[in-house]
Amino acid sequence: SWTPAMGSGTGVFNPAIDPAGTYTYEITSACGVVSTQVDVTVNTTDDATFSYSAVSFCENDPNPTPTITGTGGGTFTISSGGVINASTGEIDIAASGTGNFSITYTTNGPCPDSFVFDVSLLEQADATIAAAGPFCDYDASVQLLATDLGGTWSGSGVDPVTGIFDPAQADIGTNTITYTINGQCGDVQSIEIIVSASPTITTINDTTINLDASVDLLTTSTGSTFIWSPGLWLDCSDCLSPTATPEETITYTVT
Repeated sequence: SWTPAMGSGTGVFNPAIDPAGTYTYEITSACGVVSTQVDVTVNTTDDATFSYSAVSFCENDPNPTPTITGTGGGTFTISSGGVINASTGEIDIAASGTGNFSITYTTNGPCPDSFVFDVSLLEQADATIAAAGPFCDYDASVQLLATDLGGTWSGSGVDPVTGIFDPAQADIGTNTITYTINGQCGDVQSIEIIVSASPTITTINDTTINLDASVDLLTTSTGSTFIWSPGLWLDCSDCLSPTATPEETITYTVT
C-alpha cells in the first residue's frame, strides 16, 4: 500500500492532482513489514503567454517589443523570413518587410511551454502631392497627382473624388489643397496652389475729334504692363493712358 494514498487509488502518480512529497510503499506479510520511500518533485509548467500592443503595425512605426505575462528567459522566433530579437522579442519592421508573421515564444524550464502571437506588418501609405501651379483664374482644369491612390481631396477648387483642380472655382490667392488616405497606415499631405485673377481693363468709348486735335485715351486696369496697337500717332505705346493725335480715323486696341 502507498502512503499517502494517491488519487488513482493505486501506484499511479498524477502530477495534476497529487501533491509533491515523500511517498512510502509498504508490504505487510507473515514475515513482518518492509517499506521504502520515494521523494516526488512536481515542477510547475511554464507559462509562455505574451502579447504585443497591437496585432498590426505600419512600416514607419517603432519596432514593437512584447510584454511577457508568463515565464521569462525564453526564446522568440518568427515565421515567414521575419527578423526578431530572440531574447527581447523586438520585431525589426524594416528588415522583416510587410506581410503576416507568427511569433513563437518558447520557455526553457524543466516543463517548457510555447505560445504563438500573430502580427501583420502593413505598408505605409504615401499621400505626397506633386507640385502644381501657379494658375490664372481662366486656366483649364488640371489633374492633381499623388504618390498613392485611394485618398480623398479637400480644398477650394478641387474635386474631392477625382482630384481635378479648377482654377476658376478656386479662391484668388493661395489655396491649401489636402490629400488624405484613411486607414491605420494612412497619410495626409498638403500643398499650396496660387491662383491669380485675370486683369481687367477699360478705356474710353469711341470718340470723334477734328484733324490736328488730340484725345487722351484714359484707361483703368488691374494689370501692370500695357501694349497699345497700333502705336501710330501715340505719345507712348506702353503706358496706361497715352495721348493720341491721329491724322485719320483709326482703331486702337490696348492689351
